[in-house]
Amino acid sequence: MLTMNITQVRNKLTSIHNDLRETVTVTSRGKPILALMNYEMYKALFETFAILSDPDLMKQLRKGIQQAKEGKLIPLEEVEKELA
Repeated sequence: MLTMNITQVRNKLTSIHNDLRETVTVTSRGKPILALMNYEMYKALFETFAILSDPDLMKQLRKGIQQAKEGKLIPLEEVEKELA
């Protein structure tokens, strides 16, 4: 994770998005105050938080993981037929 102070970020504000391949921790007086990330990472995190906060989705996810561990899998061809 890259760390920059707030002055560095302010000076690069119009171009910093070009360098956001990783999260940037922004500091002020040596203390972290912000985190910058590219928009795709933000969307992925937001979607993950939404799933984790939905009890029904989490129940389905746990059930699916358990079924996979038990070998109760559906062949891809069967899923494709059902979705067609």
